[in-house]
Amino acid sequence: MLLPEREEFLKRVLSHVKFKYDHLDIKRELTEHMEDMYDDFMSHGIDEETATRLMVEYMGDPDEIGERLNEQHSCVLGNIWRAVRALAVIMVILSIIPAFNTSLLAVYSVFSGYSETRDRSEAIYDIKRSDTVRIDDLYFKLEEVLYYSDNDLEIRYRTWYQPFSKSVRWSFSLPSRCIYDNMGTQYSDSSGGSSAGLISRHYLIVEGFSPEAEKVIINYDYDGRKIYIEVPLKAGGSE
Repeated sequence: MLLPEREEFLKRVLSHVKFKYDHLDIKRELTEHMEDMYDDFMSHGIDEETATRLMVEYMGDPDEIGERLNEQHSCVLGNIWRAVRALAVIMVILSIIPAFNTSLLAVYSVFSGYSETRDRSEAIYDIKRSDTVRIDDLYFKLEEVLYYSDNDLEIRYRTWYQPFSKSVRWSFSLPSRCIYDNMGTQYSDSSGGSSAGLISRHYLIVEGFSPEAEKVIINYDYDGRKIYIEVPLKAGGSE
């Protein structure tokens, strides 16, 4: 376990708790919970650095947790609260459990790949990308562009929501009408699909994409929500 990340998280939580007499108990309870989560990630073959990052991420926002703990550990009612502090800490941890229960699903969705929609041997070229755009609390990440011998262009991307976001969640998928090439052609014939989960994987297959195009352009603009990404292609579909 990478201790600096864990200690920084605990330090930020405790910085909000004014009733310092309870710091030791709060730190012990949160530490035990984080260690259990870390051990669970490691048991599923996750490396140390990733397990530490996921452990901290799925604990939640340390400032929010600290503020809630501060309300429950009031200085005014400190002595009374100390008598029931174990229950208070348990209540905080219980509020985190839903995120912990879904953490393994998150790990699987992060590290799992795309289901193969086409025979990759038919791909003339395969371009890896990592462009990430945020729309409200939704994240969009372009990961791969494949071009096939029958002039189909496949775009693969992932979407996920900011952890613990309270905003209304809306389904998202790229419409084919937002796909262009550098010659100004707008494409409309397409097919696609997606997988559900904390991190959803999507694919969009654009039919009849010009083999002469040097760029594929994603130009999504709906109600002020925008994605604009240009991907240079290998001109003429050559290696």
